[in-house]
Amino acid sequence: MIANCIIFDNKILLLYNYDMKRRELSDVELQLVISLKQKGQSWLRIQNDTGIPRHIAKRSYNLWENSKSTDQLKEARKEVAVEEFKEHLKNLVLLAQSIIASLRIPTPMEPVPSSEMNQPWMDSNRPEDDLDIPAQLAYKRKERLFKSLQEHTQGKVSWQLLEDWKQARADFNNGIKALQGEAREIMKNILSQREYTGVKTAIEKQLKEEVSIDKLRDGVIEVVWREIIAGKADEVHIFKGTSVTNEGKVELRFHQNSDGLRIDDLALATIMLSVCKWTIKNLRTDRSGTIKSLRDEVGIMRASYNDLEDSLNELVLRPIILQTRCKLCPA
Repeated sequence: MIANCIIFDNKILLLYNYDMKRRELSDVELQLVISLKQKGQSWLRIQNDTGIPRHIAKRSYNLWENSKSTDQLKEARKEVAVEEFKEHLKNLVLLAQSIIASLRIPTPMEPVPSSEMNQPWMDSNRPEDDLDIPAQLAYKRKERLFKSLQEHTQGKVSWQLLEDWKQARADFNNGIKALQGEAREIMKNILSQREYTGVKTAIEKQLKEEVSIDKLRDGVIEVVWREIIAGKADEVHIFKGTSVTNEGKVELRFHQNSDGLRIDDLALATIMLSVCKWTIKNLRTDRSGTIKSLRDEVGIMRASYNDLEDSLNELVLRPIILQTRCKLCPA
């Protein structure tokens, strides 16, 4: 900085010309200024002690302080990003586990909501951290997470397998409905024969329901379903109570662990057993090909499940997510 003196109106004025190039403090000078300022020294005192013009000392100190604040903010953001990514990773792994858990073989009487048919993991069993979120928002949250999971696993997971599973399940449900219709028609034909005159009325009276024939039909369908799933099934049988607690109890049971239909009339139970066995025998001939189609759909669901279970295993999935990015990943 250069000062020129001029006289104007009997007064001496100093005109300052600043060098175009601003002076920068060396590292030693800057550390000295920082040390003195942090000890509470004024800028005038610092100028006197160091010979560094106070405006330069002040500017350099402010730049250092701003830089320090920026660095601290960057570090804080890094810490937040790390925690956010950990949560993101956890949510994706949980979603993958939820998807796999939902890909089970349905039971014949199991209702299938339309939303679950579209996305099987969107069920009513929401995790604890979702309980305070309205159902619609929780659904949207899972949709976004699913898109995120697809982005992370692009080229690593064949998501067509999930579509194959959903289509197979839809076809399975349609097949079960067709099988129910066949079973009902076979039972109707059996009960219309002369030797079974009055049996339908007796069954409805015994079970106290007009839909009791449908209960027999459902039991028959369960036997056939178990045969499709396991390759074999327990045969329909009559259970007769012999202990102190169930003596005199008569039930028609469709597998070993079922509670069965309470009849308490051995003669009627024997007739119902005959109707069920005859119906099952006719269904097993599979003239319509419905049972074969159901077996095929079960095979597709199992194959899709096995492949997806391998691809979405946590030990496989975590490294993939750590090496990739999605639109929801923290910056």
